[in-house]
Amino acid sequence: MLWTLNHLLVMLLLFAVGAAVGTPVAQSTGFGEALGTLVLALVMIVVVAILGWPVFRLLSLRPLILPICPHCGMRHGNYHVPRDVWPAAILFCVHCDKPSRLLLRTGVRTITMEPSELPTLSLRWPGFLGIWKPVVIQPTPGRDGVSADALPPP
Repeated sequence: MLWTLNHLLVMLLLFAVGAAVGTPVAQSTGFGEALGTLVLALVMIVVVAILGWPVFRLLSLRPLILPICPHCGMRHGNYHVPRDVWPAAILFCVHCDKPSRLLLRTGVRTITMEPSELPTLSLRWPGFLGIWKPVVIQPTPGRDGVSADALPPP
């Protein structure tokens, strides 16, 4: 798991916003102290889940967890993604030295990229946590001699 000072500050700010939103909600429910605390915790979790990824993307922060290497099955702890390669980066595994392409955003359907032989991994929601899934990038219609009729339906 990757925690830098920026990640820590953003997460603290998100929890503070969640507490600011959740306190009036918990007080307005009319439950006792124990259930009010539970409501506050749930509201904080929902606020962090909803606002986390947009804030991380806005600040170009990396997801907290790296994917498992599709080649060797190992996970390594740290990585660097320059801002100019955002939202797609090629990451070389430190254990087997084989490349993988990471799509550092959710909603891969909106990304138009060239197909590649590299294994491609995309983020699931909420993206800031680093929950990854393998994806296949389809050729873009009209490029490289591929007609829109030749592609399978979505």
